[in-house]
Amino acid sequence: MASAPRPSRPRIPLNQRLFGAGRHAKMKVPKGKPVGSGMNYRDFLLEQIPKGFHPTAHANLQRLNSDSPEQRGAVIRSFVRQFNAGASRVVKEVLARDTPAVQLEALKALQENWDRTATTWSKDIPGNTAMIDTYRRELMPSLIRLMRSPDPKVQQSAVRLIQMYEPTSAALRALRRFQRDLRVKAKEVDSAQAAHYRDLGADIHRIRHHTIYSLRASRQDARRERAIKMEEDARERRRRARVA
Repeated sequence: MASAPRPSRPRIPLNQRLFGAGRHAKMKVPKGKPVGSGMNYRDFLLEQIPKGFHPTAHANLQRLNSDSPEQRGAVIRSFVRQFNAGASRVVKEVLARDTPAVQLEALKALQENWDRTATTWSKDIPGNTAMIDTYRRELMPSLIRLMRSPDPKVQQSAVRLIQMYEPTSAALRALRRFQRDLRVKAKEVDSAQAAHYRDLGADIHRIRHHTIYSLRASRQDARRERAIKMEEDARERRRRARVA
C-alpha cells in the first residue's frame, strides 16, 4: 500500500526570507529599540540562550542589559576572548546596536584576539582556520558599516579589522566606494579633519592593493599547480599506454 504523500512545506517568498519571516530570516535590529544607555538586548538573549551557550555564559549575556557602557564593554571583551561561534553572534549584535564607545571596545578586543591567535595559536590548526572564517563571515558586514561611523577611532579600527580578516570581494568594493567618498569629504572640511580623511584613504589604498596583488598571486600559483598536475597526468597516461 502506497504511503500518503508528505505535505509540502509552505513556500516563503524571497523578500520574507531575507527580511524577516520564517526560519530563514536574517537577524536584524528590531525597530523602535533605543540606542545607547539602557538599550534592551532581551529579545536577542532569548533567541541565543537555546543555541548552545555554556550556563556560565548566561550571566554574562544578561549583563549586556546593563546601563553602564563600561560593563557592556567588559562583557563583550569576555566573549571575544572565548573565540567561538556563539561569541561571534554576540559581537555581531553589539557591533550592530550599541554605542560607539562599546563598539570601539569590541573592535579593540577583536584586534587583541587576532594578535593572540597569530602569536600563541597556530592558524594552521583546522579549528582555528574555520573559526577565523566564521568571524569573517559573521562580522564583515558590520565592519563595512562601521567603516562609515562618525567616530574617527571606530572608523580606523573597523578598517584595520577588515585588513586583518582579509577583505572579501564585497568589502573590497565597499572600500573602493569609501575611498572615493573620503577624497570628496577631504575637500569640504577643515585641515585637521581633512588630514584624518587623507590618512584613512591612504590606509584603504594600501589594503586594497595588497589584497588585490595577493589574490592575483594566489590565482597564478593555482594556475601553475593545475598546469603541473595536468602535465604529470599526461605523462602518466603516456607511460601506461607504452606498458599496455
